[in-house]
Amino acid sequence: GGDWADWATQPAGEDRSAGYSGELGHSYAFRVRGVTPTGKTGEYAQSTTATMVSAGCQEDEYEGTTPGDDDISGAAPLEIGTAQQHNWCPAGDVDWVAFQATAGQNLRLTTSPVDSGTGAIEMLYDSDGVTLLGSASPADDASEASMDWTVPADGVYYVRYTPVNGQIAGSTTYYQALVQAQSSLPTSPLVCGGIVIPLAAGGAYLVSSKLLNRKKTAKRPGWK
Repeated sequence: GGDWADWATQPAGEDRSAGYSGELGHSYAFRVRGVTPTGKTGEYAQSTTATMVSAGCQEDEYEGTTPGDDDISGAAPLEIGTAQQHNWCPAGDVDWVAFQATAGQNLRLTTSPVDSGTGAIEMLYDSDGVTLLGSASPADDASEASMDWTVPADGVYYVRYTPVNGQIAGSTTYYQALVQAQSSLPTSPLVCGGIVIPLAAGGAYLVSSKLLNRKKTAKRPGWK
């Protein structure tokens, strides 16, 4: 093997794990040592951890024949409300999905990592496949991203996914893509005598009430 080299990105003091992106087909060994808050370093641990990065990876089921879902022409059909899992294979992989939507639908587009460090950036395109309608990026490669969108017209729309970590590749590098319909009926409360009653937009409720346990009072002579 080669000489030891310090990892360019040093973990913070409170970190108990860290991710490293290696090259396919290479072996890596790791060793650690303690560092005090004042910068003093201890001796390296006697034991090391070694790992082999596979020379290749198994593509997900949506790649298919060339170009697969790497290009908009091979975008994987995605049904609203049904999640899909894609992986980042090979290095530099991008994924496209296509979904049918109806004018006026309120949709939420979400990506979430399934395996470590597999967070995705999502970019929504119009039916022409060229006009960018919106995008969402996670805070880091371990977080999800989402955006809300109202469909302007009936048609097929496209989403392009790219990895937050451009170096990631492998068989177990899955993330989840989901387009989900949201309720199109916002609600507002009606306060009636301290009781909150939800009102649906475009609808109505018949509210009736009566006073219970009313105290009886004696009638005075001449009163009706």
